[in-house]
Amino acid sequence: MITQVGRINRYALFVSIFWTAVIACAFGWLYYQQWNNALNVARAEARATFEKDTLYRKWAAGHGGLYVPATDLTPPSPYLAHIPERDIRTPAGRLLTLINPAYMTRQVFQLADQEKSLIRGHITSLKPLNSANKPDPWEEQALRAFERGEGEISGLQTMDGRRHMRLIRPFVVEERCLKCHAFQGYAVGEVRGGVSVSVPLAEYSGFTGRFVAGGAAAHGFIWLLGLGMIEAGRRALSRSAFELQKSEERYRTVADHTADWEYWLTPDDRFEYVSPSCRNVCGYTQEEFYRDPSLLERIIHPASWQRYNEHRHAESEAGYPEPIDFPIITRDGRERWISHVCRTVYGQDGAVIGRRVSNRDITDRKQAEDLLQEQTVQLEQEVTERQAAQESLQEQTVILEEEIAERINAEEAIRQSEEKFFRAFQLAPLMMTISDIEDGAFLEVNDKFVELSGYSREEAVGATSVALGLITAGDRARFLEALTREGRVSEFVLKVRTKEGRVLNCSYFGELIPVSGSTRLLSIVLDVTEHTQLEEQLRHSQKLEAVGRLAGGIAHDFNNILTVIMGCGNILKMDGALADRQNEMLGQIIRSAERAAQLTRGLLAFSRRQVIKPQNVDLDEIVRNVQKLLVRIIGEDIQLKSIFNGAGLTVSVDSGQIEQVLINMVANARDAMPRGGVITIETSRERVDTPFVMSQDNAQPGRYAVISVSDTGTGMDEETVKRLFEPFFTTKDVGKGTGLGMAIAYGIIKQHNGFVTVASEVGKGSTLKVYLPLVDEKSVALDADSAPACPRGGTETILVAEDDEGVRDTVNATLGRFGYDVILAVDGEDAVAKFAARQDQIRLVIMDMIMPKMSGKLAYEEIRKLQSGVRVLFFSGYTTDFIRKRGDLDDGVELLNKPVAPLELATKVRELLDGVQRPS
Repeated sequence: MITQVGRINRYALFVSIFWTAVIACAFGWLYYQQWNNALNVARAEARATFEKDTLYRKWAAGHGGLYVPATDLTPPSPYLAHIPERDIRTPAGRLLTLINPAYMTRQVFQLADQEKSLIRGHITSLKPLNSANKPDPWEEQALRAFERGEGEISGLQTMDGRRHMRLIRPFVVEERCLKCHAFQGYAVGEVRGGVSVSVPLAEYSGFTGRFVAGGAAAHGFIWLLGLGMIEAGRRALSRSAFELQKSEERYRTVADHTADWEYWLTPDDRFEYVSPSCRNVCGYTQEEFYRDPSLLERIIHPASWQRYNEHRHAESEAGYPEPIDFPIITRDGRERWISHVCRTVYGQDGAVIGRRVSNRDITDRKQAEDLLQEQTVQLEQEVTERQAAQESLQEQTVILEEEIAERINAEEAIRQSEEKFFRAFQLAPLMMTISDIEDGAFLEVNDKFVELSGYSREEAVGATSVALGLITAGDRARFLEALTREGRVSEFVLKVRTKEGRVLNCSYFGELIPVSGSTRLLSIVLDVTEHTQLEEQLRHSQKLEAVGRLAGGIAHDFNNILTVIMGCGNILKMDGALADRQNEMLGQIIRSAERAAQLTRGLLAFSRRQVIKPQNVDLDEIVRNVQKLLVRIIGEDIQLKSIFNGAGLTVSVDSGQIEQVLINMVANARDAMPRGGVITIETSRERVDTPFVMSQDNAQPGRYAVISVSDTGTGMDEETVKRLFEPFFTTKDVGKGTGLGMAIAYGIIKQHNGFVTVASEVGKGSTLKVYLPLVDEKSVALDADSAPACPRGGTETILVAEDDEGVRDTVNATLGRFGYDVILAVDGEDAVAKFAARQDQIRLVIMDMIMPKMSGKLAYEEIRKLQSGVRVLFFSGYTTDFIRKRGDLDDGVELLNKPVAPLELATKVRELLDGVQRPS
C-alpha cells in the first residue's frame, strides 16, 4: 500500500529527474552553440584565405606569369613550350624560366603542406596538366557541382587523422587564361577548376572546450543548488505526512479489528475507508469498494431499495436515524441480513464531511426467526391441505379447463407472430408447406421440402402437390375430406413420390392458419420411411442405438428452438409488465418448454448420451413433488393413491429424470384403464440378496429404495411383459403411441445403477417396481418453486458467436438486459474478425460449438493466438458426448448445454468475468 510519505518521495524523485533533464538540455544547447560558432569562424577564415590566394594569382596572371631561376624544384614547364619567351638568360648568363599562376600557386601550397598546423590549399581541376593537381574525391564531387551552377562548397572533412573545415570555389576561364590553357579546349566563362582551402580545427576545438568546461561548472552548481532545495522541501512535507499517517493508523487499528463491517463515505459517496471485515460479511474486498463505489448499491437486495433510500433521506434530515435491517446479496449469490447504522459527520465549520456506517451480520438471528415462522406456516398449510383434499376433484376440473383455455390462447398468440413463425418454418427439420385452400397451389415451401422432394423452391411455388406428382388426386381428396370434417388433420398416412421417383412413407399433419388476413393450409409432412423400415428390420440392440442417434441428432435444432422459447419467455417474465392472466399464460408456455427439454434429456438418458446430474435427495420428496402433475395426466375417472412406508430414503439421482420415469409409468398405467380405476404409488426400502439380483440385468446386492406403481387395469400377457421396455414397441393402435415411454424409463433407471421388475396378469392389473441404491449421505431439500437468485450484471463487452438467428437474438436480449455491451457474430470467421477489431475491449467470448465456415474450436484457437488469456464459454444444442467424440471439447473448457435459461446464462457469464471457479 503506497502511503502519503511514499507519494511525496516519489514526487520529489520525479521533480529531481525533471530538474536534471532541464539542466542537461541547457548545457547541451550551450555546447551546440559554441561548436557551431567555431565552425562558422573556421569557414570565414577559409573564405579569407581563398580571397588572398585569388588576389596574388590574379596579380601573376595580369603580368603574364613570373620568371624564376630554372632549378630541380622549378624546371621549365613542358605545358608552356609553345611560348617563345618561356626560357631566357640574363646578361650574367643565368637561365630563367616562365611559370604560370597555377604553377606558382602549387609551389606556394607545397610549402604550406610542410606545416600541418597552417591553413592548407590545393589547386585542382577535372583536366589537370600536372598529376599533383588531380582532385581528391571530395574535390571531384565539388567540381562537378560547379559545372551544375554551384558557387561554393564547404564542410567538415578528416585529413591525416585531423578534422578540417574545407572550402572550395571555382576558377572561371578568362581571356588571359587562354594563353596557357587554350590547347585544352576551354572557352571564356567555363569552369576550369578550383582552389580548395583546408582550415585545421584543433585550435578552435581547444577554445570551445575551455568555454564549455566553464559552462559545465556553472550548470553543475545550479543543478546541485536545485537538488538541495528539492530535498529540503521533501523532508518538510514528509515530516507533516508522517505525523498525519500515524494519526490515521491509530484510527485504523481500532476499526480494522472490529467484527462489524465499518466504512466511511465522503459527501460525494466515495469510500474514504472500508474495514477488512467487509469480506466476511458480503464477500467483497476493501479494494473492490475503493475501486467501484457503486458496488454498495448493487449488493443491496432489490426488495430493500425503497427502505434503504427512505433511511438515507431520514439521515440527511436528522443525521441520526434509527437502525434498519435488510438483506444483501453476497459475491457468491447468497442472501445475508445485516443491521445498518449510520451517522452524518460534520466538520468544525458545521459542513458535512462524510457519513460513518456500521453493518452487523444478523443472518443467524434472522434464520432462526424465519425457521419459527416457517414451522407456523407449515402447520397452517397442513390444515389447509386437508380441507383442500375434499375439493380436489372440482379443482382438477377447473385446472384442466384453464389449461385448455391457456393452450388455445397460446396457439392464437403464436399464429399472430408470422415473422417468428416463418423463421422457424424455414429451419424446421420436417417438410412444411403453406398452400391455398381452394386450388391447392403451394405459396411457400421450406428447405426440408426441397431437400426431400427433389423439387426446387421455384418449381414448387405456384404448383400443386398433385400436378408435381407428389401425391395422387385420391389421397388429396381424402385429406381435404378429413380436414373439412375435423377442422384439422393429424397423422394422416400417405405415400409421397419424389422427383427422382422414390416413394416415401409419410405422416401428414394439416392446420388452417391465418396469413395476411386470408386462411391458408399449413401442412407438415414427416418422413417415416426409415422409421418404418427400422421397426420391421432392427433388433432390440439396434433399436437402442437408433433412438440414441435420433435423440442426439435432433438435440441441436430442437434445443435451439427451446432456447429461444424459454429465453423470450423468461425475459418477458422478468419485465414484470404483464397482467396476472398473461403472466399465468406465459408461465404455462415456459413450463411446457421445460417439459419438452426434459423429454429430450429423457431420450438422451435412455441412449446413455446425456450426462445426468445426481444429487442426494429423499425419494419421498420426489414423489410428492410430481403428484400434482400426475393428477392432471390421469384424468378424472382414475384415482391416484400415494403410500409412504419409509423415512429417510436417500438416493443419489437426477430428480428431473426420476420424475420423468414416474410420469411415463403412470401414463402407461392410465392407458391400461380405459374405464377408470386406481393407480397406487408406494415407496419402501428393501434389501436385495444375491439370488434375486442374479435374475436382473447389472444389479448388485444391497439396500435399495423402491417405488412401486400399481394399477387395476387390463394387465399384460407374458409376451407383452417381455417386450415392455423395447423401443417402439406398443400395444396401442397405429398413431396412438410412440413406444418410447417405457424404453426411456428403463434407460434412465439403468443409468442410475438401478433396475425394474414387472408383475402382471391379464385382467388383474400390473405392478412395476423401480429399485434405486440407497446412500448414507444426508439428503438435500427439494424446492421446485424457489426461483434462482438474480445474478449481478455488468458493463463488460462480450462477443457472442451463434449461427442460429433466434438464439443469437435471445442471448443478445438476455445479456443486454443485464447491462453488458454485446457484439454479435454469425459464424466462426465473423467471430475471429470482430475479436481482432476490438480485442482490447472484449472481456468474454461466447460461442456455439458447431457453426458454419469455422467451428467454435477453430475460432477459439485463432482468438487465442490474438490474446492467449481470453475467457471463452461454449454452448451447444448437441450433447456433451457428441461434442467430445468430435474432439471439439478440451478438458477444462466451459460448456453450457442448450436449452439455456437466461438466469443460468447470466450467472455463468458473471462467474467467468469475475474469475469464480464453481465446483463441478
